[in-house]
Amino acid sequence: MKTSGNRRIALNSIILYFKLIVSVIVGLYTSRLVLQALGNNDFGLYSVVGGIVALLNIVGVTMVSTSYRFISVEIGKGSKGNPNKVYNTILVIHILLAVLLVLLGVTIGFWYVDNYLNVEANRITDAKYVLVVSLITTAITVMTVPSNGLIIAREKFLFTSVVEIFQFVLKLLLIYFVLKTYQGNRIRLYANLVAFATIIPPLLYTSYCYIKELDISKWKFNSELKDYSDVLKFTGWMVVSTLSFMGVTQGTAMILNIFFGTVVNAAFGIANQVYTYVQMAPRSVLQAASPQIMKSYGEGNQERSLAIVYACTKYCFFILLLVSFPCVLYMDEILALWLGDVPPQTSIFTSLIIIATLIGALTNGLDPLILASGKIRVFQIGYAVVFLSLLPIIYVLYSMGCPAYSNAIVMIILTIVSIIFQLYVASAVSDFKVVDYLHRTFVPVLLVVISCLPLFFLRYSMQDYVGSYWLASIFVSVLWIVVSMWLFGLNRFEKTKLLNIVRKFR
Repeated sequence: MKTSGNRRIALNSIILYFKLIVSVIVGLYTSRLVLQALGNNDFGLYSVVGGIVALLNIVGVTMVSTSYRFISVEIGKGSKGNPNKVYNTILVIHILLAVLLVLLGVTIGFWYVDNYLNVEANRITDAKYVLVVSLITTAITVMTVPSNGLIIAREKFLFTSVVEIFQFVLKLLLIYFVLKTYQGNRIRLYANLVAFATIIPPLLYTSYCYIKELDISKWKFNSELKDYSDVLKFTGWMVVSTLSFMGVTQGTAMILNIFFGTVVNAAFGIANQVYTYVQMAPRSVLQAASPQIMKSYGEGNQERSLAIVYACTKYCFFILLLVSFPCVLYMDEILALWLGDVPPQTSIFTSLIIIATLIGALTNGLDPLILASGKIRVFQIGYAVVFLSLLPIIYVLYSMGCPAYSNAIVMIILTIVSIIFQLYVASAVSDFKVVDYLHRTFVPVLLVVISCLPLFFLRYSMQDYVGSYWLASIFVSVLWIVVSMWLFGLNRFEKTKLLNIVRKFR
């Protein structure tokens, strides 16, 4: 079973990587088209008001985690489990959650737009329109989350990858053929296009479950209040972290809007898009490994669960390093090639957010382990407190005249604090040992990072010679990082396994 599970992780990772390549290429070109079609001001306005749609992936991943955690653990119990009862319990809770999000969004959202949004008076109605469309899209997505969770628990990543690639391509075609020729209210049209493309995958996931997984997804009302209580407590704590993340991102955008206006919001919005893209690579490994971590935990096999955690965390970091390090080195050139007309401060925003993301990846594999334990209250509260503290801190800093990118520097510091806290929680809820983590994950990662630091020196000491050859310089940087990973990041067993895989393709 162990070998079969590991092969499934590897196969699913390959499938998710193919989806990643297509989605990043399409997504980068789509972002360029949107920025050119909307302009800096409308793009900044959408990043503030339409941030709910932009954060749907974050909301979806978080709520899907609730679903596939319970379903995976229940499947891991074998004949003793009842996945159908768990599925329907989660479905009822998500329907109620969707209603709650709409009510909160309409009341608080309209109040903010009317009283605090820093935008021309004639754009208020556009802002409210974008908000309403975003809320409707959010409600539909949240209600279909249990189906997505079931598909992930079953590890049907080929199907989800095909659906998501279709979504990315459809969004690109719609934006290209409509926004390029449309002369009316473009921000409203863009909100409609994004909403349409966003709701297609969840609707297809729900249809798939009712066709292929009817034994689990068939509607049967569960009248046992304790089941709702257990899932609702877990969901409630998951919502705490989700809302805190949304609060940090949206709150930061709002504070930036108050102090600096929509042009800086455009820079911040682009930085968050880059964050989304670079996160796709390690998230593919994490998504493929999470069901196995949870199922092993449900079976009572913590030793295997922790082995996957240590390996997954290290590989997630290496993959992110491979993508992010060259981006930070050549950010100005990459943004210019990607966007053409780059909003001011985009480069510094993006570089600092990528660094914070890279630091946060040091504990990526611990998330599914903590979720599998079910003991998440302390973790979610601590996570929310740490990151929500960003908002009052940056408000004070901006009031003192600090630059706009100060929020990213504070985020780096808070990310380090959250890592220490996460290690503590993992030790408390499982057999996780910090010493093992340091030996098997952190030390190899640290050695690789240190060995890559000379790239910064080479980049800036040879700046006058890089010129038009910066793409070749990126290739050299990637090769340097790969060699460093081989020399310092992999142990003898991992090198042997990798060589055996390479030999099979010769």
